Order: sequence, then structure tokens, then C-alpha cells
Amino acid sequence: MLYYFSHDYAVLSHGLTKEGKVPDAEIERAIKRRQQFEQNPEIHTYRE
Repeated sequence: MLYYFSHDYAVLSHGLTKEGKVPDAEIERAIKRRQQFEQNPEIHTYRE
């Protein structure tokens, strides 16, 4: 699941195979991960 953070970043919260309706648990997981990222983007950002 993907969302945009500001104009500079696209954030992938997690992947799943969609077969029909997205389960509520997957939506809740994405919301929780988005909130965690937005609270502290630096610790949730991968850099090489």
C-alpha cells in the first residue's frame, strides 16, 4: 500500500496481493504505519 508524504516522497507501507476487497486489517495496518512514519520520518527512512 502506497501513499505520498509531502511532494518529495512516496511511502510504501507494505505489499499484498489484492484479490477482491482489501481486508480491513490491511487498511488498519497501513494507517498505523503511516502514523508511525509521520511522527518520525527520519527513523523510518532507508538510505544507502
